[in-house]
Amino acid sequence: MLYLEPFEATENFLDSFNVGTTPLVSLLFQSGYLTIKRLSEGGSTYILDYPNYEVRTAMAQYFLSIFIETDVDQAQLFASKLKDAFKIKNITKIVTLIKETFVQVPYSIHILEESFYHGLLHTLFIAAGLKVYSEYMTSHARIDMVVVLSSVNYVIELKFNQSAEKALAQIEDRKYYEALQYQNKPIILLGLNFHRKPHEFEITYASKEIL
Repeated sequence: MLYLEPFEATENFLDSFNVGTTPLVSLLFQSGYLTIKRLSEGGSTYILDYPNYEVRTAMAQYFLSIFIETDVDQAQLFASKLKDAFKIKNITKIVTLIKETFVQVPYSIHILEESFYHGLLHTLFIAAGLKVYSEYMTSHARIDMVVVLSSVNYVIELKFNQSAEKALAQIEDRKYYEALQYQNKPIILLGLNFHRKPHEFEITYASKEIL
């Protein structure tokens, strides 16, 4: 997937600096965009993370601008609109904005796997300043994505070249939402299907709100 975290590196890797060939993670660390979070369990590598929410969001917007081949300002505009749509539970607008972003990704780098769209969606949500969790683990299931806002939670299941209805049915059949019900706020169950064929790209959705 295209997740932008966590990062892992050895001490020598972090200290490396050669003009023109410095690895990106090393460069981000040396410039202050990444900080040491902890040592790995074995103690041989460092686990790195962004120093704060603002830096994480800014980096996601930067990487998003690269993928959709636009400037950072345009990526920020997309991200802002997406966050607003999540806040007001406008599912149609959410899916429209996701598609508007994804169709700008050059076809040559599309990978015909669910994980590619999952990773790109995760990056888009971080860029929007959303609190998003991928592969969210519960006592009896693993949810593709959970998006947490102050007034509503989203449980999202993704499919590739299948159907949004199948994705929604999976959420309901496996009761993915149960782990969030204690928070006493609405939960949007959202099934997304990414349809990709030669010269075709579409995103369909099926949703349901529960308390």
